[in-house]
Amino acid sequence: GIKLLGGHYPLTVAATARAIKTAAGMGAYTAFHAGTAEHGSNIEGMLEAVELADGNPLHLAHINAYCRGTVRPETEETELALKALLDNPNISCESYLSPLNGTSAEIIDGLPGSMVTRRCLKTGGFTEDEAGMEAALLTGWAQVNYPQGQEMTLLTGEPARDYWLEQKTLVSVSFAVNPVGPRVRLATAKKADGGFIVDAISTDGGGIPRNVLLPAGLALVDLGGLTLQELVAKISYLPAQMLGLTNKGSLAAGWDADITIVDRLRRSAFATIIGGQVCYIDGKILGRGGRIITTAAGADYVRSQGLEPLIVDLADSSVLRKARK
Repeated sequence: GIKLLGGHYPLTVAATARAIKTAAGMGAYTAFHAGTAEHGSNIEGMLEAVELADGNPLHLAHINAYCRGTVRPETEETELALKALLDNPNISCESYLSPLNGTSAEIIDGLPGSMVTRRCLKTGGFTEDEAGMEAALLTGWAQVNYPQGQEMTLLTGEPARDYWLEQKTLVSVSFAVNPVGPRVRLATAKKADGGFIVDAISTDGGGIPRNVLLPAGLALVDLGGLTLQELVAKISYLPAQMLGLTNKGSLAAGWDADITIVDRLRRSAFATIIGGQVCYIDGKILGRGGRIITTAAGADYVRSQGLEPLIVDLADSSVLRKARK
């Protein structure tokens, strides 16, 4: 498959459309962080992406990124995005519940390499250059993703600035740019038939402190925004369907024994079972190694890296099964 990082590193409109069409013709899984040289990572870029898909199946990544109030009021942008999704069933998508995004703090020739980073600096009132990034780090508007032991933490102030410089600016950074209104609306919006307009809820980078699926998701359940069954579908079953993982979603013979036991009071995972093996329990990691989701074409390479391939047939992906009606 392919992911176009247009919001960060835009291509021309023509090149973007050609890439989507070519990938669709090959039966490839195509994801797109909306944005071209014409329109950025905002509601205009999102609506442009829908047009560029031209009826082809497309995973339009993390809808929140286009509903931050940078072009129109955030509530208006959210409703425009939802309407576009309703009108174009060939588009698959997900949203996330964290206020934080994730982007690159790399500076190239005095400017942030990522256009998303530049937009985040502008949103916070900082200049879209190296000096603006340094100022944003010192004030805490920009938060560096910093590895501390086995966890990723967020650094601000002088420690963030110093680490950024030590790494020659090649670090990831987060900004609290996702308003709460769009986060809740996108997670809970439904079609007339009761199905969800936004297919799934994602972490958009669970490797840093943005994986709030359980604490934020269960809070929505407690508030009545989602039922517990709906939350499970949106954070587990439906994402599996998008990836073509057909052997997940049921506790039955012949299905994968992948189970998460959740502590409702703490709103966190108590235990994780993968393939019938307990890999995590009460804060202790017991498993090792991992599996990489791939097609048959990539299986030998995954094995060559010492990992186990989890082979899927993209014909089973709910993303590729979608087409404009």
